[in-house]
Amino acid sequence: MKRYRMVLSLSKRLHTSLMNLSEATGQPAASCVVEFLEDFIPQIDKTAEAVTHARNMQRNEALKILGEMTADATEKLSGLNELLENDKELKRTSDEQ
Repeated sequence: MKRYRMVLSLSKRLHTSLMNLSEATGQPAASCVVEFLEDFIPQIDKTAEAVTHARNMQRNEALKILGEMTADATEKLSGLNELLENDKELKRTSDEQ
């Protein structure tokens, strides 16, 4: 697969966070960034679509896309919360035994 390069300027805070993540995972910071961005491709595409609609004065279409993105994020967070609650319950059960 062909790869493209970009030059990015990072704030000190972002750089520090990425370096901390890099140290914790043992991955190069650039690989961490690429992994994050790869995971967010659908959201990046939807955001670009919403901005395009907004620029073309298609406010309802832009709001519809943003609403879908919000619903997707809420659903994913709800699933994560459920996993955390299940994990707590398993830990509590194992601690009681």
